[in-house]
Order: sequence, then structure tokens, then C-alpha cells
Amino acid sequence: MQAATANPDDLRRFFHEEIDRMEPSRLEILNRLLQQLKLFELADEADRGFDGDRAAGSLTPDKVADAIRAVRREHPYR
Repeated sequence: MQAATANPDDLRRFFHEEIDRMEPSRLEILNRLLQQLKLFELADEADRGFDGDRAAGSLTPDKVADAIRAVRREHPYR
């Protein structure tokens, strides 16, 4: 395995070469890892959004409770 550099273009070429050499059965594992990475990125984005909302005062316990009540009214548990 060759060493990859921090240069994004070099990394992209390196990863493409590695993927092309992978056993087909390993591609599903790689796909799951990439999906997990996307989930982590989305969670980080959501956390930053919630932090901004908290800092702006728009995410208080009372407002959260009101939102939960509104959702439950619209979508009652059966």
C-alpha cells in the first residue's frame, strides 16, 4: 500500500486506486463506512445548529416542550 499525502487531489487518486483494487465483497463494507461518515457529519451540523439556536435564545426548555406538544397533537400515538 502506498502512502497518501494530505493533498486532496492526491488523496482522491489514492482512494480511487484503492477502491479499484478492492475485492467486490469489501465494497459494501466501504459503503457502510461512508454512510456512517455522512451521519457523523450531519450530526455535527445539527449540533452546531442547536448551539446557535440556544445562543440566540430560541431553544429554551419551554419552547422545546411546546414543540413536542404540538407534534404530539398533530401525530397522536395510537
